[in-house]
Amino acid sequence: MGSAALAALYVAAMNEGRSTVAELLLLFFALYTPWVLVAAWRCASNSHPFWTTLARSLTVAWGINTALVLLFLQLSILAM
Repeated sequence: MGSAALAALYVAAMNEGRSTVAELLLLFFALYTPWVLVAAWRCASNSHPFWTTLARSLTVAWGINTALVLLFLQLSILAM
């Protein structure tokens, strides 16, 4: 829910041409995401080993995906 709200605010800021607000939202998202990833990683240990491995693997993939998305969104702001 939090990520979707941040994404909606980011889209609104970009549509209005408010790059400073978009930058701040990206910064907040970059700080918020590790908190969520760490929580998912730690909670994974409370399940069956198969699900622990799967959850942790997907958490790593999620982290890499988020880093790339943040990079490309930042580049799109700089291109404005």
